[in-house]
Amino acid sequence: MTSSSPRPRRRLLTILWSALGVVLLLTTMPTVIGFTLDDDYRSSLAIVIERSPEEIWEVVADTRGHPVGGSAVQSVTEIESRNGLPAWREDFASSASWITTIEEDAPRRTVRRSENAEDSLEATWTLEITPTEGGQEVRIAHDVTVIGDGWFSANLRFVMRFLGGAELAPRRYLESLSAELGGGAVF
Repeated sequence: MTSSSPRPRRRLLTILWSALGVVLLLTTMPTVIGFTLDDDYRSSLAIVIERSPEEIWEVVADTRGHPVGGSAVQSVTEIESRNGLPAWREDFASSASWITTIEEDAPRRTVRRSENAEDSLEATWTLEITPTEGGQEVRIAHDVTVIGDGWFSANLRFVMRFLGGAELAPRRYLESLSAELGGGAVF
């Protein structure tokens, strides 16, 4: 009569505990690392579009057609402006951003401030249209500040630093402009 060996069971438990350890490590390390990172991040991306500044500006000024939050935005609602410049709210599935234009020099430059309390983010978009060989360069400088000390803010810092989080929204925005107006690759 053979007795069942405890070795296969021990091996299975070792594999299961090791897998659990790896999962815990992968889920907690971004948070731990995020607590040590800076709050402020910057990206600057551009595209060249073969259109006039006025044609580009018309699309940029269409906040419903081209919201700052890109295709993730479910609705856009105009809100009262404090400075006479455009202001609106962009609603996402589980949060909202309030966008205020703080500077505007049509058709060359706009500076917009975005606040999203639920996601602990504040951002400033500086969009500039300048003449260049082959058309107009449309450049977005995106300055992001992660607010808060909790685990969610720590994870946002990790995303901003290591996964290019500060580039995601401006890249999508410029790609949207390119799709509508015709343009090259984002650089």
